[in-house]
Amino acid sequence: MIGMDVLLGGVTGLVGNIITSVMNYKTLKMKNAHEAKMVELETEAMKEEAKMQIAITQTEVEGAVELADSQAYMESIKVGNKAMFSEKWIDKIFSVEGKMGRFFAV
Repeated sequence: MIGMDVLLGGVTGLVGNIITSVMNYKTLKMKNAHEAKMVELETEAMKEEAKMQIAITQTEVEGAVELADSQAYMESIKVGNKAMFSEKWIDKIFSVEGKMGRFFAV
């Protein structure tokens, strides 16, 4: 009888050890799959965040370009509205008497 108890104890120990090893293997496999999926999701989230940052930066740059364009336009209007000739010069042209004098003045 002692031999049978030892034999059953050994078989039970081996079966328990095998079951524990299989369960540990499956748990580790599930844990690794979970970590791989988390890395994939984090990478996807980082890509989306980078796309949004690019869009924000692009919008800021476009706004700055529009602002610079409008400032340049305002400056060109200021320059364009300045008198090209001084009033004294125009007065001298119109103060010239005679038909020939005005012809050569203009």
